[in-house]
Amino acid sequence: MNIPKVDTWFFEKAEFHHPSVLSIKLVEGVKSNEREMVLSDTGTPIGPYFPVKVLETSRSLRVIFNEVVSFHIIDESYSSPTEKIRYYP
Repeated sequence: MNIPKVDTWFFEKAEFHHPSVLSIKLVEGVKSNEREMVLSDTGTPIGPYFPVKVLETSRSLRVIFNEVVSFHIIDESYSSPTEKIRYYP
């Protein structure tokens, strides 16, 4: 399989089809030509960076895994709102 070279691939969704097929959909992220400042969750400006965005013209692809025995998904997103983070002593 030849996967097209792009700036970034973003995970869009996973689907499990009984009894043993896992389908992963990825969507193309396109790097902007213009730099932008980004605000951190504390309001501190960082950057400037070239943002990567999903556009209407972005390509997508699906990766199929057959005969899947098990899988798990962990949300490691850095975009979660701070108020959802809980600290335990």
